[in-house]
Amino acid sequence: TSGQSDPHLSGLDQTSANYPQMATLHQIEQQLNSGNKIFDDPNMRDLTRQLLTHASKFPVPMVQKKADQIQSSHSL
Repeated sequence: TSGQSDPHLSGLDQTSANYPQMATLHQIEQQLNSGNKIFDDPNMRDLTRQLLTHASKFPVPMVQKKADQIQSSHSL
């Protein structure tokens, strides 16, 4: 049964469909929180900033919110 046939499951469908984006954002956040020295490299910070900016425009609110939260908490 999917969210199309049962509206109570639509949140599960959305989460499943956006798992790759959310998992990537989670990994980025974990690395930033750990103080990984890779982010001392200006090129890596710029690429991370670009990825988060792109994610904040993704057409799914939960992805946008997570990307915005990471950007604001890490000044990216």
